[in-house]
Amino acid sequence: MTKILFVIGTLDVGGTERQLVELLTRIDRRRFQPVVCCLSRGGALEGPLRAAGIPIHVTGFRGILPRGGGRTLLTLPSLAAELGR
Repeated sequence: MTKILFVIGTLDVGGTERQLVELLTRIDRRRFQPVVCCLSRGGALEGPLRAAGIPIHVTGFRGILPRGGGRTLLTLPSLAAELGR
């Protein structure tokens, strides 16, 4: 099975976000294992993805230099480890 990482800013309700949910809830899960990375925060569209068993990682990224203790920098290695499984 091929793991695919989908990176998006948020999962707030919008056109791109809705398209992502439609794609991932219909993708052939026998062939592909989708993983979502939200750069800044999650949102209202997390529910359908979580219900479909799709992992969502929220990095809390707020720009080039992470604020709030470098949470983004700490999250990226764990995201890379998740993809390596």
